[in-house]
Formats: sequence, C-alpha cells, structure tokens
Amino acid sequence: NYLKSLSIEGGDIPEFSKDNLEYTALFEPGTEKIVINAEKEDGYASISGTGEHAVVEGENKFEVTVTSESGSSRTYILNVTVKEYDPIIVKVDGEEYTVVRKLEELTKPESFTETTITIGEDTIPALYNEVTKKTLVGLKDANGKVSLFEYNDGKYTRYLEFTFNQLTLNRS
Repeated sequence: NYLKSLSIEGGDIPEFSKDNLEYTALFEPGTEKIVINAEKEDGYASISGTGEHAVVEGENKFEVTVTSESGSSRTYILNVTVKEYDPIIVKVDGEEYTVVRKLEELTKPESFTETTITIGEDTIPALYNEVTKKTLVGLKDANGKVSLFEYNDGKYTRYLEFTFNQLTLNRS
C-alpha cells in the first residue's frame, strides 16, 4: 500500500518519498484547478484521490489513498495553498485590515443589495442601500474575522446593525 510517485501538474511538492505521508504545494493567485497524479508501487493495489480537483484561494487539503490487495490502506495528504492576490491593506482606528475580495465572505444585511466598487485599481464586492445611500465593504482583521465597514471616499467606519421587534437600526 505504498505510492511509487506523487505529483501535482504545474506545482512543486518536496521530493517524494513513499514513507512521507504529507506534502505541501503553493500555487499562484487565480488557480482554479489542479491535477494530482500518483503511481502505485504494487500493481495489485488501487489508488483513489487522483485526477482533477477544484481549488479555492487559501488552504485546500486533498487525500490520495492507496489500498493493497488485502485491503490495508495508506493515505498521503496534499496541502495545497493558492496564494491571494496582493492584499489591499487599510488602517482603521490604528488597526490593520485587508479588504475582502470574495462576496461569499460577506454577510449581507437585509436592506442591502450586492454591487461592486473600485478601490485603487481593484474591483471589490460591496453592499449598497438605496435608501441610506450607504456602501459597505468587508474588512478582515489579523485573526481572520470579517466585519462590515461603511466605505465613503476612501474612509472606513465600522457598520453596526441592531434589530428589535422588526425595527432595524444601524450605526456606522
């Protein structure tokens, strides 16, 4: 139940050793798919986990399992990191944040609609309220926590929303 080789097309993993069960690989921003290749040491063994896999920005984990004819298996782990585009770093009240570039990381308040804005040369997902004319963006702190901030002319103000008995108040 050993592999003879393990590789990822277009990515470098450390030199393969059949006894090393965990590998890391780094891919450039924008990578959406990888192809994992593996060759078994024993012709009667079977392999699962190879082929084309979708990846997302950040950490991705894949397992390649080789199973011997007798049913004993060994799993090799591939930790694949897709680098983020150059982060946009902003300071709010002395604390550094990075601007969130993925809409799915934002929690949309009920009265807002999805839109985009331009910060520098980058198009960023944002949320807009037609009544209040407020535009919200997501900022991620050093711990990875995403919060909404009102964006107005290059300035960021924390957005807070409170709901009581169907009445919603917001403060930014």
